[in-house]
Amino acid sequence: MLRASFVIDYQNVHLTARDVFDPDGEAHDSLVDPVRLAKRALAERNARQREGYPHAELAGVSGLPRAPTR
Repeated sequence: MLRASFVIDYQNVHLTARDVFDPDGEAHDSLVDPVRLAKRALAERNARQREGYPHAELAGVSGLPRAPTR
């Protein structure tokens, strides 16, 4: 099995999602789950992979948003 890692520019993905899908909405209403995004991208990649080539499994995601400190 092929292993894949994702590096996500979370701030850019988050703000682009808001601009594309809800340009008049609040930024906090357009949050993206980076792990779900990576899993969905891999599922699509694996579904389109030609016979004889290995499917990939998620090894890790970096660039995750940090929880706010209090």
